[in-house]
Amino acid sequence: MREQSKTNRNFQAEFNPSQEVMPSREHWAFCVALIVLTVPFIIPLNALLHLSLSSSLYSHVVLIPLVSAYFFWTEKRRSGQSKPLYWAAAVFAVFGLAGLSFSFFNKSSSHLTTEDIIAPQIFSYVMLITASGAFFMSKESFKQHAFSFILLLFIVPFPSFVKEGIEIFLQHTSAEAAYRILLTAGTPVLRHSELVFELPNIKLEVAPQCSGIRSSLVLFIVSIVAAKLFLSTAWKRWILVLCVIPLAIIRNGFRVFTIGQLCTLKGPQMVDSWIHHSGGPLFFALSLIPFFGLLFILWRSESKTS
Repeated sequence: MREQSKTNRNFQAEFNPSQEVMPSREHWAFCVALIVLTVPFIIPLNALLHLSLSSSLYSHVVLIPLVSAYFFWTEKRRSGQSKPLYWAAAVFAVFGLAGLSFSFFNKSSSHLTTEDIIAPQIFSYVMLITASGAFFMSKESFKQHAFSFILLLFIVPFPSFVKEGIEIFLQHTSAEAAYRILLTAGTPVLRHSELVFELPNIKLEVAPQCSGIRSSLVLFIVSIVAAKLFLSTAWKRWILVLCVIPLAIIRNGFRVFTIGQLCTLKGPQMVDSWIHHSGGPLFFALSLIPFFGLLFILWRSESKTS
């Protein structure tokens, strides 16, 4: 009878939803540490908020903490029996202190942009938060909440060299995709360089603004969240996330192709049309069709397997 009573208690602890959502001591300790850590980072966090409100590239930043908090709250928050990952806490703390040191020794440089200044500070903030989680939570609990900590990395702005590198990559690959689509469509095109095409009515150059870095970043974040919500197999999650790269390239190439076709058929004035200057959301919406199609296929394959 004693063994049966013990089994019943274990069963209730395992399957009682109300018990799973109650924060434990380790989570309260982490929340206190989060508040304490936030106070000294008020200035860079305020600068990050202004950057998010003024730059379309970082408009997602204000939503990331809310999404991260949602996943943190909805995960099972039962205390584990193992000790915290002190070695992981030390590693994350070293990265956090390294970010602060880098920011301190480079703050006097005159050519730094706002992103260059606050990026190492915000990175340090995220690393120290993660270190606090590893320090106060058990091994099982920290692993359960790993996704919430990973998601916080998307509040870190791109330093100038990272942003420029991504733009150059998307710019050149999108130009190549546009050229291939123009050839496939049978449009007369003369390629003067990697980025310059001459069509019957106009000469087009794929500028850095045509890289689509903002929409690509948003789609990348959406893919990570969707993979977490709907897929449980690791390799299928990777497929969904990595498909964003070729999808972004094809989307940008198709946008250049569309503008080129409009200029060829209706005249060069179409280069100043709304589809060029404000058509980004339209092509982003079009890219969601194959993305959600792939997500549905992967989700259905898991449903059939289960």
